[in-house]
Amino acid sequence: MSWHKPDRGGGPRAAEQSASDQGPLAQETRPRFVLERSRLTCQLFIRSHEPLVALTHAPEKSKLERTVIDADLQNEAPAPVSAPSTDPHRSELRRPLDATLLDNATQPAQHAQQGPPDPPLPRGFSAMCVEPRDPRQRRFGSASHPGPQEIAQDKGNQDFAFHLEVDAKGDAPWVLCGVADGVGQATWSARAARHAAAGFIEAFADFVDHPSFPATLEDLLGDVWHAPLSERIHARILGRIEEDKRLLLKGRFVDPTWAPVNFERMFWSGVDSEERIRSKWFQTTLLAAALGPHGGFAVFLGDGFVRVDRVFEDGRWESSAGLTPTRAISMDLGAAEVAAALTRLPPRGAGRLGVLMTTDGVSNSTQEGLTRAIAGCDVIPGFEARPPLERIHPTDSAECARVVETLALLPPALADRDNMSIAFALCALASEAKR
Repeated sequence: MSWHKPDRGGGPRAAEQSASDQGPLAQETRPRFVLERSRLTCQLFIRSHEPLVALTHAPEKSKLERTVIDADLQNEAPAPVSAPSTDPHRSELRRPLDATLLDNATQPAQHAQQGPPDPPLPRGFSAMCVEPRDPRQRRFGSASHPGPQEIAQDKGNQDFAFHLEVDAKGDAPWVLCGVADGVGQATWSARAARHAAAGFIEAFADFVDHPSFPATLEDLLGDVWHAPLSERIHARILGRIEEDKRLLLKGRFVDPTWAPVNFERMFWSGVDSEERIRSKWFQTTLLAAALGPHGGFAVFLGDGFVRVDRVFEDGRWESSAGLTPTRAISMDLGAAEVAAALTRLPPRGAGRLGVLMTTDGVSNSTQEGLTRAIAGCDVIPGFEARPPLERIHPTDSAECARVVETLALLPPALADRDNMSIAFALCALASEAKR
């Protein structure tokens, strides 16, 4: 993700079409999962790069659906985005350091040469990438790739993608999935992406036993759950970031995408070093969703691509795509920003509810490039003439991995030069959700 800072005004909006018809569960007849290969792709593409250098929310629509707009609002323009110039203190590691700078620099502390430990997994979880237990009812997956070779060599993979099932109140598990895109011009971006994903998972797990958890359709259509959940998401993400900041400062670690001498001068020296840390460390997007037996919710912070799908008993799909960018996650992320980004995903009479999310390395690629990347993937019936990301119908993590792998190998004229991640889910809903 290239560094950008959209205006604070306006929350994210995933463009959705209204669903007027009601119908029971749509039957899926092709649960094509390659479990072992899917597990392998998680291991290969979810992991961030290894350290290179180390120094030590109307009657018909509740206010919670304000971020989900219907067809009559789809022409609303996103907030303007401005991009600053490249940070003069930043240096590509593949370039040799100026010897005169090294001569005048404080040398690295020997005890931190191994680099910082990886950010911890969400509390209570042994993995963030777990394949479906019952793909006939809940189909989901994700994959992340560092992108073209020159990007992988320059900054590694600052994206993160996740997918897993979590047992909760009700008659079926919930599916959590999402993507996070560390801001390329910020610092510790890869770690920020992991913390955002893990914080979302931890917040959900914390909320499962809360009295306002939306375990039924009536609960989901109400407003009681919104505030306590958004507060938990905010607290969990920022809590992880603050804890990691203390670890990194104590160990005098250097972000592997920076030249050590520049990092030290920027963040360890001067009376305003703490302010520079707060303004430049731990910046990332987060597009994440949780789908349960009666519907779901999502949080959209930053940019990328989002699509929401509803499948009806007669096999008809209603799909809407779009996202208005917001400010990305940072150490100054406010609770109100998370509350504005948290939106309900109601079933609207559908038998299945789904999402597809990508980072901007995927969505900024050309239509020709994306068409090549999704070749061989299933397509939503009747959507053959739509743009690639609006028609693709992934089946598993292995297919997601094949898409980003193919895209990363395309020439610059066809594919964005950035990290690339994709996540999806399509879940059967309980009978009461279809009324």
